[in-house]
Amino acid sequence: MDQINSHVILSHIDAPIRILFWPANHFFACTIPLGVGMATDHLIVGLFMAFLCVSFFQQFNKRFGKGRFRSIIYWYLPTSSKIVKMGVPPSYVRYFVR
Repeated sequence: MDQINSHVILSHIDAPIRILFWPANHFFACTIPLGVGMATDHLIVGLFMAFLCVSFFQQFNKRFGKGRFRSIIYWYLPTSSKIVKMGVPPSYVRYFVR
């Protein structure tokens, strides 16, 4: 057997996760603004924002590298422990009446 074919799995370990033909992070950068635009009945604005988000994300990755965006999200967006400290009500509470 050929030496290259015996290690097929190892050659694909570092390949990024793909959804359709996009890497997963580009897919989410496109679908989140598009979904918000569809939910608010502004499809054209959602398409425009999706295009802007994907192009911004591509330019950001070219300029700063692929791991930089993940580190920015880690440091500046709240994690589950920060959300719990903010006082999220229990799940059985459905109505907030004062």
